[in-house]
Amino acid sequence: MVKIYSGLNWDGMGSLRLLWLTCLSGVALCADYIDFHPAASGPWFTGPLLTASAFTIPNGHYNIQPYLYANNNFGLFNRHWHTVRFPEAASNINLECYLQMGITPFMDFTIAPSFFYNYVGDEESSWRFGDLYTEVSFQLAQQKGDKGFTAKFAIGELFPTGVYQHLNPNKLGTDSSGGGTFATTFQFIFSRRWNTYTFHYLAARMSMACTLSPQLAVHGLNSYGGDRTTRGRVFPGTLFPLLFGFEYNMTQNWVLALDVANALRLKTKFRGETIFPVGWDWAYSLSFAPAIEYNYSAEVGLIAGVWFSALGKNSFNFLNYVVSLNWYI
Repeated sequence: MVKIYSGLNWDGMGSLRLLWLTCLSGVALCADYIDFHPAASGPWFTGPLLTASAFTIPNGHYNIQPYLYANNNFGLFNRHWHTVRFPEAASNINLECYLQMGITPFMDFTIAPSFFYNYVGDEESSWRFGDLYTEVSFQLAQQKGDKGFTAKFAIGELFPTGVYQHLNPNKLGTDSSGGGTFATTFQFIFSRRWNTYTFHYLAARMSMACTLSPQLAVHGLNSYGGDRTTRGRVFPGTLFPLLFGFEYNMTQNWVLALDVANALRLKTKFRGETIFPVGWDWAYSLSFAPAIEYNYSAEVGLIAGVWFSALGKNSFNFLNYVVSLNWYI
């Protein structure tokens, strides 16, 4: 989500796309799972779109939730917080398939492969497999009736299974689909529910995370910038996502949802030889994701909405469409 050049160069779109994918992972790795609740008489919630659930899945149970993103990056917020538009939008269709399984009464495991169709207008396009995300979560506390709150701690690992270097300059960055390094995320998630009136419930979530990525070697044009002559090492900046999510059920089936997402990434540095710059300055993005849910039952729900940027520095100005189907087994 971060611009690495003072002047945009199309050969640098791989780095811009990577930052979008990385911050999407950093935020969407917080992707929600069904908000499991043992009380069958309680509300049916599937969302919101971005902020994680504070509940783990009990042993013997599973949660399957594919996400389909239509991501459109039509400009950049520069270092002065102003938008600079692209001649052509850098876009992708992203499918993420989350499988969450209970291990013990207080611990679960998640694996989430991702697939991309990247394109820039009608000029260039590529199909790619993205980085693979895994996570182990631990239940710390659960709300009891109207008292207390629910809390979870999660450790996630992003495996570098996507393409990140030896990119083709003629592909305009569409052949980039990963960061090329393992990324470890530590995350705390909190949630609470209020019964506002008879069957109407308000649910609120907060997710705080820190993603650390070790240094990596890069060769040629890569997801962090550069050109054919580039040889060296990249030191990715730490990512700090902070998300707030809200849900309010209008009926047992229909629910309104909203996410507020903050993403701060520290400066990414480069050591080595290159003609075009590699790395980027620190970046910030504020975005919102309103959505609507239809829950067929306590186990199956559908959620759809938009995710758009509102403010940023050295980050993408984007408008994304998101839809997800949740199935709790």
